[in-house]
Amino acid sequence: HSRSGVTRENQEAVIQGQTDGHLTGIGRRQGRAAGLHLAKRRIDRAVSSDLARARDTLTEVLASIDCPWTTDPRLRERSFGAFHGRPRDAYVQLVRENGIAAHEYRPPDGPELIGEDYTMVHRRATSFLDEAVATPGDEPVLVVTHGGIVRHMLAYAHRLPMTEVSRFETDNASISELHTTPHGRSQLACMNDTTHFAADPQLARPAARRVG
Repeated sequence: HSRSGVTRENQEAVIQGQTDGHLTGIGRRQGRAAGLHLAKRRIDRAVSSDLARARDTLTEVLASIDCPWTTDPRLRERSFGAFHGRPRDAYVQLVRENGIAAHEYRPPDGPELIGEDYTMVHRRATSFLDEAVATPGDEPVLVVTHGGIVRHMLAYAHRLPMTEVSRFETDNASISELHTTPHGRSQLACMNDTTHFAADPQLARPAARRVG
């Protein structure tokens, strides 16, 4: 699975959550670089979050890969309710002032989007992953989603509780790879792979962390 490319909102340090976001030129180039890298491998189908920044990233990836694709709302980023469009620092400060653990805090609902706590996000992410693992066959599936969802999936694959999601790094347009074991579990092959940026100095990131 891959995180969406960098957006204007990422650069401005404001909360996107379940708003669409706007890919920058760099974000689109990140998507194209990921596509060129993944084109060397078999991809049978793709699934994306239905938020625009993920769909737009997938569009760039699919410039190099010919496969059918769909969207799934379970892959949306965490919803921050009333905090959408506000500075991330303001949200962090509010959580601290409330004296509640980050994984337990549910942002106040906004006029259009509710606030989600970790449990609600984790349930969505693991539901998608469990369903994918349980589907018969060995087709490689590309998933384009968001940093928060990737972290919840990585924690789940590591058999860690959702309280540990913050230990995982997820760079924009990085690739993490999960395999399905014969016992129907997710097994991590690599995470936060950004080696596909190496040919473009403006996209360069640290090398992948290999697992196993």
